[in-house]
Amino acid sequence: MEQRFNKLITRIRKISVKNRIVFSFNLTSIIPIVLIGIISYFIYFNSVKDKISETTTQSLLLSEMNIDMAIERLESNSIEISFSEDAQYALRNLKKLSDFEIFTLEQKLQIQSAQQFTLTYFVSDVVLFTKDLETITAYGGRNRRLSLDTEFLDNLVKRVRKAGGKSVFAVVEKDRKNPQNKAVLMCRHINDIETGDRLGYIIIAIDSVYFQNICKAGTIGQGSYTMIVDQYNTIIASNTDKYLSGSNFPDKNLLDNLFLGMNDEKSSVCFIDNDKYILNFQELTGEGWFILSLIPYSYLNSETRVISLIMLIIIFICIISAIFFSEIISKSIDKPLQTTLALIEKVNSGDLSEGEYDASVDEVAIVNRSFNNMIKRLSVSMEEIRQTEKEKSDIKWKALMAQINPHFLANTLNSVKWLAHMQNADNIVNLTSALINILQYTFDKEDNTTVEREIQSIKDYITIQEYRYFDKFQSEFNIAEETKELILPRFVLQPIVENAIIHGIAPKRGQGILSINSAVENETLILDITDDGVGMTPERIEQVMMGINQKDRSHFTNLGIRNVNERIKMKYGDFYGVSICSKEGEGTTLRLTLPAVK
Repeated sequence: MEQRFNKLITRIRKISVKNRIVFSFNLTSIIPIVLIGIISYFIYFNSVKDKISETTTQSLLLSEMNIDMAIERLESNSIEISFSEDAQYALRNLKKLSDFEIFTLEQKLQIQSAQQFTLTYFVSDVVLFTKDLETITAYGGRNRRLSLDTEFLDNLVKRVRKAGGKSVFAVVEKDRKNPQNKAVLMCRHINDIETGDRLGYIIIAIDSVYFQNICKAGTIGQGSYTMIVDQYNTIIASNTDKYLSGSNFPDKNLLDNLFLGMNDEKSSVCFIDNDKYILNFQELTGEGWFILSLIPYSYLNSETRVISLIMLIIIFICIISAIFFSEIISKSIDKPLQTTLALIEKVNSGDLSEGEYDASVDEVAIVNRSFNNMIKRLSVSMEEIRQTEKEKSDIKWKALMAQINPHFLANTLNSVKWLAHMQNADNIVNLTSALINILQYTFDKEDNTTVEREIQSIKDYITIQEYRYFDKFQSEFNIAEETKELILPRFVLQPIVENAIIHGIAPKRGQGILSINSAVENETLILDITDDGVGMTPERIEQVMMGINQKDRSHFTNLGIRNVNERIKMKYGDFYGVSICSKEGEGTTLRLTLPAVK
């Protein structure tokens, strides 16, 4: 495998760098752009399709609810009319009644039905039929009776008998002169409320415009169709004149599959008259109907056509840009590379003069400048070595002097101390002794010290400060015996003691007390530095911990406290460090916590 890979690399290297760059740039830019464009188009198309299908399904559910509510209301109305005393009487005795009596009964039924259908504007006629199919108009004008031919009425009655008490529906022309004026008939049988025998039938004529309006309200998208169909392949209503009420649905097999439950998906793709549609449907179980929505793919394509056109333009621009920039980039690499190769050939021939200077910042320019610098530095390399050796000698000399000067200062102070002792100047003796001790403490090269030595250094520091502040404060040391040999970093107490004296006790009226205590709790060394000075506000505590300085001459103290805290945390972890407890006007306690180790 590795051998094949090396052979491939060898073949690729036979191609010039410029051509390799152009090819690889186009390959890695054009193909992803095209793939992204195609994938984005299909994702957007499917997203639009899913959104439209989801919206259509919701719209069909709403239409289904409206139709079911209307049919349930009509079912209830038909039952009330059928069981009314006048309807029962008319169906039992129609043959015995005179025309005047029939007219009187029809008037009563008209008044009763009008009360029930006051808000049901879409009901145009209500007709009662005896078993012999003689008619009584219970609702609707007598001069525009619902006209049904005998054959249609016989077939309708047969369907009612088979329905076993359920309502059946059919579509009929209300006006033969105007075939588009259709009515949807709801028919069911009427039984004698006394004997239970069948007395006749009731037909309620519903204006098909009502269902057409529901279909139109549920239609989404230009060129889409919404229709209500029954199990007999009859279109009950639709939103278009292409599929009129009472006509047959163009794909009987599709409807058969729906009624047989062979299409479980509420949204699918179908072909009608060689046109591709998205089919969404809802079943109206009580009526044996389906409400269908057919959204043509041409509508989806129109929705995505603008996006696809924009994508094609973007892809085209990206391809042209990729070719253009690949050519520019390849030249920007190839031209300086050829210049550098020419310089190498010149040096190889023995000419060590500098070549043309390349001021660019890319890698080829760096190689060019590096090669030029290499030629230039060949003539001065020995001088640089000598200068380096001289600088090393100077550094060693300065380091030696840095060690001599503090020792010389300590020795001089020691001479001053003995001179003061000889002259009985005890104050100067004590002051210089403390200063000498502090200087000698600083000479120690170890990073750590013991609590005992750190406390002794603090006592020397306090001695100096007592002379400075003239009995401004008293100091107390309560150092637990078990803490004296514990290890801690050097100079962690001095900045804190300095802060207590300068910012706590010095501004206070009267004499103050500075106490330093140590203890061990749960394997933790605790050092408390407490003063009864002016204290601090919570805001000032936060500033001290962050190292934010007030504008005074002792501003280095706050930085020292922050540095001590950071040193401890860096060395031992975030569990340890410095904490401050203070109350303005009462005093401050700074606590150091460190691991108790020897």
